Amino acid sequence: MDNEQPRILFVTPIPTHPAITGSRMRVFKLIETVDSWGWEFRIIYVGWNIDCEPMKKRWGEDRFRVFTHPRPQGVFGFFRRLFGFLARKIRKKGRSTELFRSKELKEFLLQQGREFVPTAVVVEYAYISWILDLFPSAVQKLIDTHDVLGGRRDLLLRAGLRP
Repeated sequence: MDNEQPRILFVTPIPTHPAITGSRMRVFKLIETVDSWGWEFRIIYVGWNIDCEPMKKRWGEDRFRVFTHPRPQGVFGFFRRLFGFLARKIRKKGRSTELFRSKELKEFLLQQGREFVPTAVVVEYAYISWILDLFPSAVQKLIDTHDVLGGRRDLLLRAGLRP
């Protein structure tokens, strides 16, 4: 990167708070590290509708945005989750790369991009990788796959970031 201070936009369906699972702690530590370097960043939580106040309190209202999706409830929600799980097992594939895709989310992310103007966008997990296509080619785009096999360390190093 040149002398310009990086402006990192994190887009994640994984909440950082409460940090009660390994993936939540991983996302928290990644963002906390960027914060410790003094880099500018913004977090956009795009997951299920949960209490986001702990995240907003930790990261600050100026650095945290929310776009949530209602979690299917009741019998319909149970069967939707069950059929999704079974379909993935039958196809022996992971989640679709289209998770949470909607016109409303696209417009929200485009607006956030215009307001924040990131130099890099990091999405958590490949199943929301479609979001990277919303940003111009001059923006560095990274998928944090949360595993060694994904080559995250090499991608970060090539992008001029310290893992």
